[in-house]
Amino acid sequence: MISNTETREPLPALYSTLSVLGLILAVLGIAGWVIGLLTNNVAECMRSYLFGWIFWTNIALGCFVLSMLANVVRANWGYPVLRPFEAGSKMLWLMAVLMIPILIGLKYIYPWMDPVQVAADPVMQNRHAYMSQTWFIIRAIVYFAIWLILSTLINQSSIRQDASRDLDEAQWRVNLSAPGIVIYVLTVTFAMTDWLMSLDSHWFSTIYGFIFCDGQILGALSLIVLMVMAARYFNQLPYNDATVSRSSMRDLGNLMLTFTMVWAYFALSQWIIIWSGNLTFEGHYYWIRLEDPGLLVMGSFIVFGQFFFPFLLLLSSRTKRTPLFMAGVAAWILFVRIIDIFWMVKPMFLSHYHLHIPFTPWDVAAFFGIGGLWLFGFVWALRAHPIFPRHNLSVQEVLEHA
Repeated sequence: MISNTETREPLPALYSTLSVLGLILAVLGIAGWVIGLLTNNVAECMRSYLFGWIFWTNIALGCFVLSMLANVVRANWGYPVLRPFEAGSKMLWLMAVLMIPILIGLKYIYPWMDPVQVAADPVMQNRHAYMSQTWFIIRAIVYFAIWLILSTLINQSSIRQDASRDLDEAQWRVNLSAPGIVIYVLTVTFAMTDWLMSLDSHWFSTIYGFIFCDGQILGALSLIVLMVMAARYFNQLPYNDATVSRSSMRDLGNLMLTFTMVWAYFALSQWIIIWSGNLTFEGHYYWIRLEDPGLLVMGSFIVFGQFFFPFLLLLSSRTKRTPLFMAGVAAWILFVRIIDIFWMVKPMFLSHYHLHIPFTPWDVAAFFGIGGLWLFGFVWALRAHPIFPRHNLSVQEVLEHA
């Protein structure tokens, strides 16, 4: 195994700073959330925890599927971001552990855990065989087991090829990643149905899983592009022209543009189908978010902030060849992704908040507490191996002979 200390490229100082910042945020956020848990309504704190956990689990899943995509297409854009994708996918271990509080506090989050509500609701009764505590936990274990096995096998193969330069390893990853992407889509669809859609026992959407798949990719891609472009802008990456070339920057920008448009297509498709069909149960999802003025403004901001604004910026070739502009667009998309996840998760509990934005201080505490742990673990995983994969022969040649 090759350690990062055995290479000539040190970990960028920005990444080390991010690790320290993550640790500080983790301590402060977790402390704040625990204080809220001890002094405030337990149900509110658990709902806030679900919001933070869902967001950072989505980022880890996005890194996981992007690592598979990079291995399948074998494009040059994958090499400056492959190691960060692999490090992000390793955070699925952390998110599996951090799901334990949710499993313990299911009764504070999900209505199908309340026997009184189930007894009074025929829909919940019909779904009770599937949406029960035992099967919910079993399915969660299965989801994480599949994701962790696939990501571990793929990551280990990538590291082995760094040492052996065996091209068969690359083909092995293609053979595993191609069906792995299909498995990812299926398992994420089931997982988001369990973890989020079941918060409203009367609402459903057949495109819900696809919206999350695209959002996961968009969020993870934005985070990693932000980190890589910031490090490149501050000249903290070696031999920038070889490791983060203008060609790879253009491709990464086009990827962000593509998944921005796909997100808009999925979101608009869900809205049009429900609106045109005047579907009562499905329309309730949007009715709540349109009746409250704050949520209406938030939803409108998401439409413009997550589609129109980055779409127009990423159409420009200048944006995609300028590290600072790329970092700025990525930071913006990541920011809107946070608001989008909040808009999708917290209004599910709106009936408990008497029709106002269900925002609490515990949302901030849980988000930064979990996010701080994620960032600290991410940089820790990134330190373990060279920040650029050695099985890219063109990049390796520059690193060895420059």
